[in-house]
Amino acid sequence: MFTLQKGNARKLHYSASITRAELHQLKVEGEKDIKNSSEVFWQYYSWIEHEEKWPKNKSWEDIWKKLTKAQKVVISMAKFFSQMNNGGLWQFFFNCPQYSTIVIEVLYNELYSTLDFKRNYKAAVTEFMNVLSDGHYEKLIGVWNDESLSFEERWAAFKSGEEYISNRVVVEESYFENTRDQLYESLIRYIERNIGTLIKVLDEDGGNKTVSISKKEAIPYFTNYLSKIYGLAPEFVKIYYTANVNINNIGTNLFLMHYKMPNGFESIGITGHFTHHFTEITLEDIKTIPKTRHKEALINTYYGWYIIDQELLNNPKATSLDETKWKKYLAKVQSPKKNQIPVNVKLLAYFKEKSTKQTRFYFTCDMVEDNKEYLTATFEDVEVVEKKYPRPKKLPEACIGFLNQLIWSNGKVGDGFHYFSKQDHAVSRKYPHYFGAGQYTLLKAY
Repeated sequence: MFTLQKGNARKLHYSASITRAELHQLKVEGEKDIKNSSEVFWQYYSWIEHEEKWPKNKSWEDIWKKLTKAQKVVISMAKFFSQMNNGGLWQFFFNCPQYSTIVIEVLYNELYSTLDFKRNYKAAVTEFMNVLSDGHYEKLIGVWNDESLSFEERWAAFKSGEEYISNRVVVEESYFENTRDQLYESLIRYIERNIGTLIKVLDEDGGNKTVSISKKEAIPYFTNYLSKIYGLAPEFVKIYYTANVNINNIGTNLFLMHYKMPNGFESIGITGHFTHHFTEITLEDIKTIPKTRHKEALINTYYGWYIIDQELLNNPKATSLDETKWKKYLAKVQSPKKNQIPVNVKLLAYFKEKSTKQTRFYFTCDMVEDNKEYLTATFEDVEVVEKKYPRPKKLPEACIGFLNQLIWSNGKVGDGFHYFSKQDHAVSRKYPHYFGAGQYTLLKAY
């Protein structure tokens, strides 16, 4: 049986190479219509399980040992989807028994799925383990592979195995009703978070180095960049703001680019030392940021994306939560001795930059001040599936505080919190992970 618990490669041994433009184009297609989630997943999968990259002289078991954890997650779920979609749960168990238990690990530890679906699938696997241990599976597979028998006889033997999996029906009903779509969507988000451990992503020139763009090149380059992603040219592109910033101790230019697409979508992207845009950030979002800070907020968000993207390509464990550090941090900030105490905490993201050894936590909470009686509320897992305490509609009268705060911290309790108000900073509110990472040094603005 395959597992995620051991033997995961820390770097890519086998993978396809794609450009950032191809990656962004696929993301845009997926965001146009959530119903496209299955098509988007299978396109990612076609890049990830790149068969010509597998060595011909090695067994699949040997290749498996050289795969990253993220590759194993995606490949295992692809096996699960293809068999479930074609013939249901018993067909998956029958054709891919070695992947049956790893799907439990994926459902409980890597992806979002309902608690009922996870429990029912786990119960079905337990039943299948009994079929394996008592010899029934071996007998059925023997009949199926006996070509001297008629297809009808072989098919009857195969179908008879379904009776041993009593939880099969409830799993299939949930899967085809709504869980399949949830899993596709969750996998797409998982792939995007772990792209650096799944696929080699190349810049526009096909190389691995960042393509730095001058002010003269900014408009034609960003126009071409958008055209590749959307499949059509923007109505206009113009330079919105130019900043000379310090990146890796080198002064370099970044250009905020105002653009509008033929469908009316209007926003601001960035080019210069790197090129990027967020399809979810509209011009209306940008207008809600205080005018004195909106250019800074945009550059921080895009620069944070650049830092995190580069780190993920070189450090597969950048987003792997250090649970010991998180629990230690939470215990300190929730100490009754503190004047401000975060309760009902939901961890949104975690990031550790290997080069600087800086750790950042991003979470939402209710921030309570002068808290003496209202005991801390924590969560058992970072996905916040089951809460120990419900979120209060209002804080106890004895407390003074603020509901629904969005916070990032560098993990050092003495350095305090960084708040994001719900009234402004629309971009940083959508992307606290990127915004928090992207604190840059402005050398010159013009």
